[in-house]
Amino acid sequence: MKKTLIVLLASCTLLSCESMQEKSDYFYKDVPFTNVHFNDNFWAPRIETIRSVTVPFAFQKCEDTHRIDNFAVAGKLMEGEFNSPYPFDDSDVYKIMEGASYLMAVKQDKALDAYVDSLITLIAAAQEPDGYLYTVRTSGGNHPWIGKERWENERDNSHELYNVGHMYEAAVAHYLATGKRSFLDIAIKSANLLCETFGPEEGKITVAPGHQEVEIGLVKLYRVTGDKRYLDLSQFFFCGFNTAIYAIVPDCVEYGEWKTGVRNDGFQYAFVSLGNKLGMAIGTSALAGVLSALSFAPNQAQNAAVQNAIHYAFSLLPGVLWLITAIVLFFYRISKRSYNQIMSELNAKKTG
Repeated sequence: MKKTLIVLLASCTLLSCESMQEKSDYFYKDVPFTNVHFNDNFWAPRIETIRSVTVPFAFQKCEDTHRIDNFAVAGKLMEGEFNSPYPFDDSDVYKIMEGASYLMAVKQDKALDAYVDSLITLIAAAQEPDGYLYTVRTSGGNHPWIGKERWENERDNSHELYNVGHMYEAAVAHYLATGKRSFLDIAIKSANLLCETFGPEEGKITVAPGHQEVEIGLVKLYRVTGDKRYLDLSQFFFCGFNTAIYAIVPDCVEYGEWKTGVRNDGFQYAFVSLGNKLGMAIGTSALAGVLSALSFAPNQAQNAAVQNAIHYAFSLLPGVLWLITAIVLFFYRISKRSYNQIMSELNAKKTG
């Protein structure tokens, strides 16, 4: 009887260990997109339209606006310079490639597959030897957002991390849909550079991403590679973006702010977003009620003018909310700092 109990206990222990290992991923499992197929009369025709019309049209627009040429120029495959409006234009190509990959999982498309492979060749050429991928800098562009050095302006609007975040998502989708590693290897090379560059360790950059995206890209990359560095870096970026606030007290770095790249996103973004939505909702509802009572039926141009008027009228609300938040945080920090200073002095007296 005792032997039976021991065997049962040992079995339960092993099962629990296996179950703990399985829980290193999400608790709930999603259905892989490669396992989802439609043959109905609603979704199937729309997906086919996206495959045959929308995605080719989107790629054509990327060609027309030189977004794809930017990779060729950065990779020294053609003469020229960065020639599209914004540094984040790289991401538009990645987004469409991700969508194309989903579609190739739904239906085989040799032409689309070959076109995506040609883009991957350009992206590989544009990637610098250490994994850095940002066509505007590599091609010698002089856009005011990019800063003089790598990552220098990331916390504001360079979009260096944002771009590669979308690239990671596209690369993972392409790998899952086709089994090819060509795009995935580019993503891994880039992510390894991020792991060497960013983090809490001494000597690494602690700037928070200026635009969330790289976090989810790193998580997806972790899920197909098993490299936990990507998951850890994603958490590092995520926590930094959502807890860092402007250092109102310049030398105060003990309450969650990062020593460099300090942002106010966790509070400012929330209030600005909430303020805009509330302001637009209240203004639109009020104006719609007045116009309805007057039996006024505006045309399209008048509708647009009204919307613009509402937008500008309520643009002050987010600023007011941010100002209130900043004042509250300022006094909170001062009181917190004073409390810590008093406690430190009391402890010093005790030990003395």
